[in-house]
Amino acid sequence: MRLDKFLADAGIGSRSQLRGLIRGGRVAVNGTVCKSADAKVVETDRITLDGEVIAYEKFVTVMINKPEGYLSATADERGDKIVTELLDERLQRMDLKPAGRLDKDSTGLLVLTNDGALIHSVISPTRHVVKRYEVTLASPLPADASARFAEGITLEDGYRCLPGQLVYEPGTLRAVICIREGKFHQVKRMVAALGSTVLTLHRAKIGALSLDETLQPGEYRRLTDAEIALLLFSEQ
Repeated sequence: MRLDKFLADAGIGSRSQLRGLIRGGRVAVNGTVCKSADAKVVETDRITLDGEVIAYEKFVTVMINKPEGYLSATADERGDKIVTELLDERLQRMDLKPAGRLDKDSTGLLVLTNDGALIHSVISPTRHVVKRYEVTLASPLPADASARFAEGITLEDGYRCLPGQLVYEPGTLRAVICIREGKFHQVKRMVAALGSTVLTLHRAKIGALSLDETLQPGEYRRLTDAEIALLLFSEQ
């Protein structure tokens, strides 16, 4: 690949910025200064910028503890805050996108990646990747709520959801919900079908990957290959 593409994929800067850095003699390939942006390099070459090694990463995947008030998007014409604004400048240049979504007023585990195949695998309805949510309710659910979840809740538009799991102590206002699909506002609509309202919604788990509890709202970290594999574990 071209040297400037290597550096752009690593999130170092825009192509125009990188051409300036390269022409300025600040980039070296295998110990030799290279001033040609279109010089051919491979992933195993040792590329440095001002002496600092730039590791090539084809894909980057992070988990973020999404805070309330942010959209699960990469842009918004209305000017609302978006989750990618929480990333550092280098990651913002690497074109990470949400693998699934959380509503603006919802919180918890959100995965961002530039691996399109991974995004598809996480959100594809055919993969049945389980998502676990912790919710607070405006009013108690009916006594048969768990059984109705297990059968498949029918929404207001007639759509019947896949069987889910509701862990709920009758008479309380807290519940854990596990579903294997991601229709628009699905958890809120399922609870509405049972006669209550979701007040808060927090996603704790995708597949077998749990939110890192050390992450404060708005904080994030990169995922290891082993953790990425956990994302696609679909059993409850």
